[in-house]
Amino acid sequence: MEPIVLFGIQFTLSLVAYLLIAFWYVVPRLSGLPRELALVPLLWVHAFRTVGGTILAPGAVSAQISTHPPKQHCASPVPVCGRLRILG
Repeated sequence: MEPIVLFGIQFTLSLVAYLLIAFWYVVPRLSGLPRELALVPLLWVHAFRTVGGTILAPGAVSAQISTHPPKQHCASPVPVCGRLRILG
């Protein structure tokens, strides 16, 4: 099967699942709140979604940060070494 067809099926089923969750759980809980209070959790979800995507974009933080794992050997796993390299 073509990858674009699989992507379309995955996207459609994911959209249906999120719509069901929204109508079963989110709408009943937020419908009793005033509009200003009901928008707060909805905006927080989208704020974290875009921030996560921005952090993962290459060069979004700094052009000097490499996307490759560090070359030095250390006792901890590679992701921790990468974080230490970025922070230190």
